[in-house]
Amino acid sequence: MYLTRFKKDLLKLLLSSVFIKTLQMLVLPFYTREFALEAFGYKALFTSFIGFSSAFCCFKYEQAIIISRDEKLTHNLFFICSLINISISLIITLFISLGVSRFLPNSLLWIEEIKWYIPLDFLLTGFLLLLLQWNTNYKSFTLISISNILSSAISMFLTISYLFLDIEDEYTFIINSVQAKFFTILFIFFILFINNNLPDIKKFKIEKIVYLLKRYNNFPKYGLVAGSLGNASFELPLLLMGIYFSSTDIGLFSIAKQIIMTPISFISEIKSVIAEKSVSSKLTGNLSELIIAFLKKTIFTFSGAFILLALYGSFYFGFVFGDEYRIAGNYAQILSMGGYFILISTPMIPLFSILEREDLRLKFSIFNIALKVLPIIISGLIGDFQLAIIFIGISEVIVYLVKVNISLNLV
Repeated sequence: MYLTRFKKDLLKLLLSSVFIKTLQMLVLPFYTREFALEAFGYKALFTSFIGFSSAFCCFKYEQAIIISRDEKLTHNLFFICSLINISISLIITLFISLGVSRFLPNSLLWIEEIKWYIPLDFLLTGFLLLLLQWNTNYKSFTLISISNILSSAISMFLTISYLFLDIEDEYTFIINSVQAKFFTILFIFFILFINNNLPDIKKFKIEKIVYLLKRYNNFPKYGLVAGSLGNASFELPLLLMGIYFSSTDIGLFSIAKQIIMTPISFISEIKSVIAEKSVSSKLTGNLSELIIAFLKKTIFTFSGAFILLALYGSFYFGFVFGDEYRIAGNYAQILSMGGYFILISTPMIPLFSILEREDLRLKFSIFNIALKVLPIIISGLIGDFQLAIIFIGISEVIVYLVKVNISLNLV
């Protein structure tokens, strides 16, 4: 019976992810011909900053929602996370109002133009993450699938509308992404209200809040540090590249990375809600079997795509996106092997949280960030962007091979 439910849940997420990725791939060649490379660079840097800071949205307490089996405690966890998210957003707003952006290096002064979108996007990202965990706990996989599609569809619709009205600029991607998150959150809360599944403020109890903060203190104690370092290892290289290199270089790199990350994000959107729900449903006995099966299917499905990208990336990018993007194709060829090992490690990502091994996540994150960031600084000081790409490709192969080995030992 569980396997049937598992397959149904997987199919829902699979179809929504396929639809989203198909839409994104269809509009990307259109975007590359309509937007300057700087727009892609700004979008990548803004997204990386939010991705890095998102580890602090709820201090990792949102992960406890998955393993909580008491309804009243689950509601109080939602309120804890909401208060933390709002508080940090207000702190970011305060710092921005004090003019901290003027201390940024010249290559990042463009942030001044969209600085107020930073705390807003942080807040919205936190609530989207929190609502994902909430809906996973209540097995609302249909709502998760619809909201994923809706967010991407709204962003695309707004971007195309801006182009049609001829009001687009280099910040269009950023602005529309924030608006899409806002409307998606409104939609989710509306559906939860209709289904009578909103968090109940009447269940808010101070004594339960205190108990939960102590009960799940491993998440902020280890998970917050590990999560921030993990996010830093993934996002910090790009942020550092934004300091040392031009937004045009970053734009080319971001296009290459987007293609490589498409199957990875495809898997990432599916894996955690299924694997983590097996734990919250007291079905941990099936966990290792599910993860190994998922891993085998991942390897079988996507190996060919990464081989083709490694061999013909430059030709593919030039043909699909235009001749000026052949350089991005060269970057994709260099990064493809590292991307493949990221893909293989992706189905195993929930293990650290599921098994409450945040200490192990922390150790791995330190290793990850040390191996990635230092080479970027060296290549930045030298001023060789292609050397930075090579360093990233090599470090990703090493790091994610180690991660796969650690994960298999945990299973």
